Amino acid sequence: AWLSAGLLAQAMCLAGGTSAGVCSFFASMSCIVCPFLEAWSGVRLTAQSWVAATLAVTGTGFLCLGNGALPTSGDLLGLLQPVLLGIYLFRTERRMEDIPGKAMELTALQSLMVFLVIGGGWLLGASALAATGGGAGALVLRL
Repeated sequence: AWLSAGLLAQAMCLAGGTSAGVCSFFASMSCIVCPFLEAWSGVRLTAQSWVAATLAVTGTGFLCLGNGALPTSGDLLGLLQPVLLGIYLFRTERRMEDIPGKAMELTALQSLMVFLVIGGGWLLGASALAATGGGAGALVLRL
């Protein structure tokens, strides 16, 4: 569910006018959220871990944020991405500690969840558009 929510936040961020570079920068910030979640859960992190996370975000920022675009309304939704994706990564790591050797099963379950949440939302949205005579939704349902 956390992964689905993070991907939906990413899609809404892009739909809100945020550039792909800025949106990808927001997603990369999950590598900063994860150490905070680890520390909050009682794990003692080394200074090297904090430096690595900071350098990763700084480097990605240089790569993604160089076009000088002004903030958009989608940027607010984009800021949800690192939090939601960070929680997803943190919880996945914790779960893998409980069930070692079950990575494929966990990945399959996560993929199914993303499909159900996003696919179900898409079908509901397309159905609503078709019911009201909306063009794209009606077209999708006729296919």
